[in-house]
Amino acid sequence: MEVVNKKSSVLLITLVVSLGGFLFGFDMAVVSGVLPFYRKNIRCRQWLKVGLLRSH
Repeated sequence: MEVVNKKSSVLLITLVVSLGGFLFGFDMAVVSGVLPFYRKNIRCRQWLKVGLLRSH
């Protein structure tokens, strides 16, 4: 019985970590796509741009 619980725990942890990695990569792609827009269209100080991107 313990072997089944350990296997299911490992599977659950693996799925959660994989999903987290996928979502982090997707978020980075979205932020990278927004950078040119910020540079061209948003006229504000550099520290404010950095804050906007980090808060995303």
